[in-house]
Amino acid sequence: MVGLPGALPLLSADEEAHLAWTIEAGVAAAAVLAGHQLRVDAKRAELERIATEGDQARERFVLSNLRLVAFVTSGISGRDPGLSRQEVIQEGVAAMAEALRRYDWRRGRFSTFAVPTIRRKVTEYRASRGGSLGVPAHRAIQIRRARAIAARLESESGQPAEMHAVADELGLSETLTAALLRHQAPVSIDAMAPHTQEQTLGVAMAHYLVDDPTADLSSLPDDQREALTLRYGLTDGRPRSFHEIAEETGQSASSARRTCERGLANLRAQATKPADDHNQANWARVQAMTETLRLVDRLSKAGLSLPEVAIALEIEPAQLHDLCQAAHRQDLLARFGRLEQTYGFEPSPYTAPYVTVTEESVRRRERFQAAAAAPNDTSPPPEDGPRAYETIAPPVGTASGRDTPRPKPDTRRGIGR
Repeated sequence: MVGLPGALPLLSADEEAHLAWTIEAGVAAAAVLAGHQLRVDAKRAELERIATEGDQARERFVLSNLRLVAFVTSGISGRDPGLSRQEVIQEGVAAMAEALRRYDWRRGRFSTFAVPTIRRKVTEYRASRGGSLGVPAHRAIQIRRARAIAARLESESGQPAEMHAVADELGLSETLTAALLRHQAPVSIDAMAPHTQEQTLGVAMAHYLVDDPTADLSSLPDDQREALTLRYGLTDGRPRSFHEIAEETGQSASSARRTCERGLANLRAQATKPADDHNQANWARVQAMTETLRLVDRLSKAGLSLPEVAIALEIEPAQLHDLCQAAHRQDLLARFGRLEQTYGFEPSPYTAPYVTVTEESVRRRERFQAAAAAPNDTSPPPEDGPRAYETIAPPVGTASGRDTPRPKPDTRRGIGR
């Protein structure tokens, strides 16, 4: 078979049962050789021979069922061009080996038992993109379903899909549905644009500066500061054990251990509360940033683009982009990019790394450009005719004028008059 050079001919039912029985015997012999207490009347040489025959039978069984893996994965690998067929087949072979460990040859053919396992494993692998999405397989499947439902509803209505509609069709809560639609796969720094790389690295360096570990020890008592300094080798780079600390400080090992524990507890307590004005200022800045991001999230859900939100907040678009980057809210940038695609615009440099160009977005952009390029009928009205904003009174004496006399109603009743 093409692509499977090591595949062997298919097994018959008798051959399959014989190989499965040989594999079971080899597993039992290997267990006895490993030291498990199994009652057997065989010598060590015989056990080694049976274990070797079991390994050979397993290899032949797997190679003979490679066509089964190729058959199951043929339709799955072709649906996603981003996945390599070789990787999908490898995942299918691993699933087949797992099914072989649980196969009972007394209950039927191997293909009937293995096909559901292979299909499920390969589908999970395809949904999670081989683990590149950074989420479990079942969550990746939910993300794909949520996005597919949102795209279908958006194409049917021509407007962004309502969250409650997607949640109802998906069968989950609106909060979980929003989290699924907001998820973005980790982006490699090498795949970013040069200016985006500089901004990302600049934000990372600003938020992850290395602090001096000895700066926080000044507020501790002398015994705790000395014990922690010796314990972690903050002066000479050589950590000490509790026994060495006890010898240098003149106390027992248990006392040295308790002193270190009290010092660490005091450091943790200091880190959890703002002790000075600087920490309070940082805390207020974090609260302000959180409130700003909450407002940005609400405005983006209302359909405002990134420049419009920046104008509403009276800041520059670059500052808004850096704020989202610093707070790790790339989902907001991705939402802005999807809004730009929905309106037919090309994603801006701030949102381009977080959106994917699809055929639907290209068609919308082409329609938008065609509509913008079409000439508008802006010719002025003829000079002899009335203008659009002039009011023309009807002539006097017509049916539509106010001076037209109305006929008096006939008050006579009955037919005899």
